[in-house]
Amino acid sequence: MRKGVWHGLLTGLALLLAACGGGGQPQPDLTLAGISPQNPTVVQGQTLTLTLTFTSQNGFQGPVSLSVLERGQPVSWLSPNSVQRNLNVPRGQQVQETLEVQVAGDAPTGPHALKLRATYGNKVAEGDLDLTVTAEPGTLWTVRPTGFRACRAAYGNGTFVAAGIGLTDVFVSRDRGQTWTLKPRLVYDNIWDVAYGEGIFVVAMGSGWFMVSRDGGETWSLRAIPDLDFDIYAITYYGDRTFVFQAKDLGAWYSVGTITFSADGFTSAWKNRMGLQYPMFNSLTYGGGTLVGVGRDGTIRSSTDGGVTWTTVPSGTGAELKGATYGNGLFVAVGDGGTVLTSPDGFAWTQRTTDTNVRLEGVTYGNGLFVAVGRGGTILTSRDGAVWRRQNSGTDADLCAVAYGDGIFLALGNGVVLTSP
Repeated sequence: MRKGVWHGLLTGLALLLAACGGGGQPQPDLTLAGISPQNPTVVQGQTLTLTLTFTSQNGFQGPVSLSVLERGQPVSWLSPNSVQRNLNVPRGQQVQETLEVQVAGDAPTGPHALKLRATYGNKVAEGDLDLTVTAEPGTLWTVRPTGFRACRAAYGNGTFVAAGIGLTDVFVSRDRGQTWTLKPRLVYDNIWDVAYGEGIFVVAMGSGWFMVSRDGGETWSLRAIPDLDFDIYAITYYGDRTFVFQAKDLGAWYSVGTITFSADGFTSAWKNRMGLQYPMFNSLTYGGGTLVGVGRDGTIRSSTDGGVTWTTVPSGTGAELKGATYGNGLFVAVGDGGTVLTSPDGFAWTQRTTDTNVRLEGVTYGNGLFVAVGRGGTILTSRDGAVWRRQNSGTDADLCAVAYGDGIFLALGNGVVLTSP
């Protein structure tokens, strides 16, 4: 065979061997084929969990360093900044790896175009991660004037209802507190409280009256307990279309009753559950099978049988308690002097430390957060009920009610409504 032909054959063979890795073992390779979710939204202070999908054409086994970068630099508000993993990706297959990172409580809010980098030896595999950081609920508040004062609030069926206390009307918002529609009282008497449950709003009034709406606050009807004339001071939803309330002069100075609505109409039935003398409850709440009422002089009373019998429990404080709520397996009560109490069962209470001595008027729970409001625009938040942080409300108006619904907290006060986020 001629020399030129041999040279051509050898050159072609060399090129073929080079394409196949030089004739030796295939070189390990790694590709970051997917990140899920790729466009996550996370709240400041919370954990982000990512699922990473790796593939390899030739197979890969060995240590990998995982890091998150923004504009080529490690992200300081994510921890850990870098983690080591040992991966084993069979040839032509894929494996998934979970990565958890903690977002700092002061992480900059807004969109972030990030790179997730996997470094192995002197090589890297990268994927895009478009992360949006939002402020923790309860930290940023928008203040709007309302022109009315309301000290009770409830949410249900896409609607916030604001009412009381005293000779006021009912106000309804279906756009997350931006605008409000007045619903005049159907009888000229005091409004004391409002509650929602199973599609029913109930406004508790004086002289034994209830205002009731079953269409999200659009229309209201008037109901009364026959032959009785008393003020209904506090009300809460108990379950199965039944509301528990406390009223004055139900055969005793203060008593507890229940009112139950039918499933297909406005028919209601009531019963007096307690005929003993009890101090007035400023707030009633229900959770975990227990009713809790709070009031003056640190009064806390609890019931596990629907309000038939009540137990007076030590609160550890003489402060007047103004509001109570239940969430995530915990009761929280708030009151004068910045008082905050917590209980897992409604019977054993622990006093918590706050950095305020103003009167706290209301408290609610939503989206993993407790929010308490009070005089002078005071807002406190807590994830666990034990540690409380003061937030900048943007107002010095007295706040006396707070509710959660439709992904926002809504606080009401003297001529203002606040929403977060």
